[in-house]
Parts: sequence; C-alpha cells; structure tokens
Amino acid sequence: MQALTPHDIDEQIKAALLWFVPDCAKTAEMAALIAPLAQRIQYREGEAEALFWRARSLWALGQLDEGRKTLRRVEQIAQQEGLLPLLGRCHDLAGDLHFSQNHYLLALKSWIKCLTQATALHEISLYTQAYIGIGNVFFAQNYFNDALRFHEDALEFALILQDNTAISRCYLNIIADLVQLQQFETVIHVSQAAQSYVLDSQQKPWLADLLSYRGQAYFELNEYELANRTLLEAFQINTEVQYRWSQALNLLALGRLALARQAHHDAEHYLQQALSTILSFQSPNLLQQAHLLLAQLATAQSKPQDALYHYREHHIIVIEQAKQQASDRLIMNAERRMKAVEVKLELLRTRHENAELRQTRASDLALLETLSQQAQRDALTGVLNRRALNLHLNNEVSAAHANNTPLAILMIDLDHFKKINDQYSHQMGDKVLQKAAAIMQDSVRNNDIVARYGGEEFTVLLPQSGLKSAMAVASRIRSRIEAENWALLNPQLKCTCSIGLALLELSDTGDSMVGTADKALYLAKKNGRNRIEIGSNAQ
Repeated sequence: MQALTPHDIDEQIKAALLWFVPDCAKTAEMAALIAPLAQRIQYREGEAEALFWRARSLWALGQLDEGRKTLRRVEQIAQQEGLLPLLGRCHDLAGDLHFSQNHYLLALKSWIKCLTQATALHEISLYTQAYIGIGNVFFAQNYFNDALRFHEDALEFALILQDNTAISRCYLNIIADLVQLQQFETVIHVSQAAQSYVLDSQQKPWLADLLSYRGQAYFELNEYELANRTLLEAFQINTEVQYRWSQALNLLALGRLALARQAHHDAEHYLQQALSTILSFQSPNLLQQAHLLLAQLATAQSKPQDALYHYREHHIIVIEQAKQQASDRLIMNAERRMKAVEVKLELLRTRHENAELRQTRASDLALLETLSQQAQRDALTGVLNRRALNLHLNNEVSAAHANNTPLAILMIDLDHFKKINDQYSHQMGDKVLQKAAAIMQDSVRNNDIVARYGGEEFTVLLPQSGLKSAMAVASRIRSRIEAENWALLNPQLKCTCSIGLALLELSDTGDSMVGTADKALYLAKKNGRNRIEIGSNAQ
C-alpha cells in the first residue's frame, strides 16, 4: 500500500469541500477522518486545514460547542506552526461562533483580531471577512446605518478580489441592512443586481436567502402575488439544502405572508415548522419572532390560550435580550450612538468613561484606531478614499473661511488610462494607479491630502496654499508622473496626467471647489492632455 503524502491529504480536503454547500454534515464527517491521517504523516498544516473545515461545518450545522472545541485545536496548531493566514481565518470563524450565540462583544473582539491579522498580512480577503463581521455586530445592536457602511466597505474589498463568493456574501448583508432600514424598493433593485454573483458562486442557500429578502420586500410593498411566488421559489431551494438558519428565515417569511392573506392553515404549517427548526439551533432573535407570529395567528383563530402562551414566550425572550443588550451597550456606546466610521470608531467608549472602560487594554484601543484608519483608506492605492476626502474637504473649507487663509485643490486624471487597462490588463492598470498615487503622496507636504476620487481620478487638497504654491505642486506631480520609468512595469508603457486647479473663493463650498477644478481638468484634457489648467475662479 502506497504511503500517504501531503498532496494526498490536500486532495482529500478538496473532495470534502465539494460537499460543504450541498451537505456540510458530510464535510464535517470527512474532515474528521482526514485530520488524523494528516497527523499520522506529521503534515500539521493539512491537519489544521481539515479541522478548520470540520469546525466551520459544525458551525453551519448549529453544533456550536463542538465547533468551538475543534476550532481551539486549529488555533493551537496555527500558532505553533506559524500559519498566520489560517489564524486570521480562525479569528473570523470564532466571530461567527460567538455571534451565533449572541455573544456580541466576544464576536467583535474576534473580528478585530481578524482585521489586525489582515493588516499585518495585507490579506484583502480577511479585510472583507472582518468588515462583514463587525457590520453584523452593529446590525445585532440595531445600528443599521452603521452596519450598512461596514458592509459597503466589505463589498469594496470583495470587488477588488473579484471573488464572487465574497461579493455575494457582502450583497446579502447589505440587503439585510436595507430590509431593516425599510428601503424595500432598493432591496428589490440591489437583490436583482446581486443575483448573477450569487448564481456564479453556486451557493444555493445564499440564493434562497436572496429570494427570501426579495420576497419580504414584495410583501412590505403589498405585492402579495410576487411575494408568494418568490418566497415559494426560495422555499423550494431550502428543501434541497440543510442550512437551518436560512430555512427558518424562509419559513417565518412564508408564515407572515400566509397570515396577512388570512390563509391560517398555511400560516400554522409554516410557523410551526419554523419554530421546530429554530429550536434545533437556539437563536433567541428568531425564536421571539416565531412566537410573536404564532401569537398573532392564535388571536386570529380565536385561540386565546395558545395566543397567551406564545405572547408570554415572546416577551420572556425579549426581556432576556434587552438585559443582554443593555450589558453589551455599556461597552458599545449605545447612548451616544456611533460617530461616522470615517471619523473615528468608538465601540469601547461610554459617555461616563466608566471604570470597566478605563481598564481596557491600550492594545484594544490601538486595534480600534487601526480599524478607523482602514475605513478611510482606498484599498488599492493606500491613499484616502472619497468619503474621507469629503470629510477633510468640508473641514478645510470651513477652517479657511473662518481664518481667512488660502486653500487650493487639484483634480488629477491619468491620461488614456482605459487604453492601459485594455492593452496591458487590469492588473497592470492597478499597478499604474498604485505607482501614481505614491508619486503624488511623495510630491506634497505632510499636511496636504491625497485621495482617490474614483477610477483613475485623484484629488489633492492643499491647505494654506495660494496659486503660486499650488501650481508648484501640480507641476511637480505632472512632471514626475511623465518622467517616471514606467518601462519597469512594461517596456512599452507610458503614462501622463492632466490636472485641473481651483482656489477657494468667498462663496465657495467644498462641492463648488471640486466643480471648478473638474471643469479645469476637462479643459486640460480637451487641450491635449499632460498639462495643467486653472479654474476660472483662480485666474
């Protein structure tokens, strides 16, 4: 009999993963058999990988305690062997496990660890996972706008990777946020835009979730026929897979729709099935929804004893959740709400700076500061993103008006950038963007602000700069980009830029300054490119 090799173990793990979506119980079973085989040949990385997927499968099956126990073994091996990317994935899964049991603070700390690992390794996939998780903590605390911001940031990272699975997961979280924000028409449009990604990901449970959300939106818009058709399609998919969380959500939605249509027999069938499913994995949030709907159904059926029972069960869970959330919110700054993520994240601060917070380790605060900074950065180039630019721009305009100091802005566009993408590949285009951003950053003062405005367009904000100094910076950027040895990237590659410049006037806002600079940029491109034009208010 031929001896096992690490390659054999890797192939067995791949075979186990093929079952993860259609039957994660089988993945868990196969992984449990693979891990000791890897251990026998001292292939510790393979052992850890097999155990990781067993832990993830157990989480999907709702076997949370066993999943956590298995994950601790994975973390131990990853730390001993220095498997840092795997350790980051462990932090993400730990967040999922804690989150599934409503341990939101522990989940938050796990995802912050995941984010820290992502920062150290420059792993964009881990950024995506961490932002999704942290957004889910906001969601669980009913801060849906904050959740939406984090999930949108996660989507930005996922789109960089062009990973349909990650993109799909981000879209599903965004849609869930929009449902809670009652933006139901937007839910329908976004779900339609997301469907191609979900189909490409081949994640049937996610397609069921997508259809469930869309069906719920149709329901809220009183489109009952469309809601029924969409929810039944989701339900049909859910009969083929074994993700009980998705099944429970779908059954609750079908029960709610049947109740609204006064189809009491169907409502009872769906809601009792939902209750049974939820009890198998113990989600208090879903459980209180099921009891409330069953209480409403019993009332409609003139069954007062049943109604009383389900109302009582609903209120018991609500009270317990309120106690838990009150405890968590002391740490998560519920009273003041969260400031915009782009300014500063304050998840571990309270109004009164209580004793518990003062004992928080300095490293935890440093992690949160890292999180805040990452939320302001363009993932590809490392310069500020457009959201952060808008904050700085408004602040600088206000300060310049108040102090009667000059302010200049440059709008910079890389010439013929589409041709670079088309001729040399999008990967080469990304490298050009990164190099151009680095040149701009090296060409300005420490207090100047460089941001990616969008695509191949950048903005440079120059506080306390008049026309002469702003022109000097613009000329320096233009000449350095033109003189850069782009042949190091490709022998035929060349790159130049066009620049529009605007100065702050008394009547200007941030938007009007950008508008003036943008018109000047258009003129620079019209007049031949690789040049600087000054906006009319600066002439």
